[in-house]
Amino acid sequence: MCRNRTAELLFGYSEPEVLGCNIVELLVDEKAHGVAAKVVKRLSEGKTWSGKIPLKKKSGEVFMAMVTDSPFYDSDGSFLGIVEVSYDIRSFVGES
Repeated sequence: MCRNRTAELLFGYSEPEVLGCNIVELLVDEKAHGVAAKVVKRLSEGKTWSGKIPLKKKSGEVFMAMVTDSPFYDSDGSFLGIVEVSYDIRSFVGES
């Protein structure tokens, strides 16, 4: 994971707090762990995924997020990880 100030503001974690952590366990609401496992499997097969999923902040607050995930590869084709763009959809529907 690389430093991402926007992600730090959204989730409440600093980079040192998340290094070495299982991001699914850390950020995905427990009720959606099954869905997240399917997404990770899809990404490991080289496919992308977009959809809504409940995520959680460091404070424990759960929010619905729109997420787009893509696999990230090294120049030699080795799978390195996942690139994710996520945002709290409440700002688009007027909820707070």
